[in-house]
Amino acid sequence: MVEYVWYLQATTDPGTSRGYMPVGYNGPDRTKVFTTLRALAYRAEIGERIDPSEFPAEYEAVNTNPSRNLNLPMWYSTLRHVRADMAAVLRRFDLGRTVLAPIRITLPDGAGVRDDFSVLSVANLKSMVDPALSTPMKRGRKRWGHLHTSAATDDSVVVKRLALEGPDIWTDPQVSTTIFVSDGLAKVLLEQDFGKALKLRRVRVVEPGA
Repeated sequence: MVEYVWYLQATTDPGTSRGYMPVGYNGPDRTKVFTTLRALAYRAEIGERIDPSEFPAEYEAVNTNPSRNLNLPMWYSTLRHVRADMAAVLRRFDLGRTVLAPIRITLPDGAGVRDDFSVLSVANLKSMVDPALSTPMKRGRKRWGHLHTSAATDDSVVVKRLALEGPDIWTDPQVSTTIFVSDGLAKVLLEQDFGKALKLRRVRVVEPGA
C-alpha cells in the first residue's frame, strides 16, 4: 500500500499573504521590527523552540498592504499564523517543538480586534526528502525551493520512511519554507474543510525495500 505525507502549499503561496504586522512596523522602528521577525523565523528554521513570550503579541494593519481579509485558516506576513479552529486541530496531534503563540489584531477603520489567531512556529526538523528519488529544484543554499504543484499529488519529491516517525508537523532543512504534516493530521484538516485553503498536496513515502 502506498503511504503519504503532505505539505501545505499555502505556507508559501502569495495568495495567503495578509497585510498585518506587529505594532511598530508602520512607524520609524519598521526596520527593527522586521529584523526581529526575520531572526525569529530563522531560529525556528534551524530547529530552535522559541518561547511564546518572545513573539510579538499585538498586530495592526500595514499601511501599504490592502490585502486584509482574514477569512483564511492560515496566512503569513514573515511569520505564519493560524486561526483558532485550525490551531485546535493541530493541538490534537504530536506537535513536538512547535509553538502556538496567541496574537491580537487591531483591525483598520475602527472595525474592532481579532484575538482568534496565533503565530505558528514549527521547529521540528526532518531531513526526509530522498534526493535519489526526487527532482532537484535548487534555491539558494536549499536543495529544493518552495514545493508547488496544481496536482493533488506532487510526484517531483519522494520522502524516506522515517518521515512517518516523530511529530506530525515539521519542516525539512533541505526544502525552502515548506511545512509538512503527517497523513493523519492532513486527513483531519481535510475533514474540517481546510484542504482547499491550505492547498494540501500529497507526497509519496518510499516503499519498503525500494
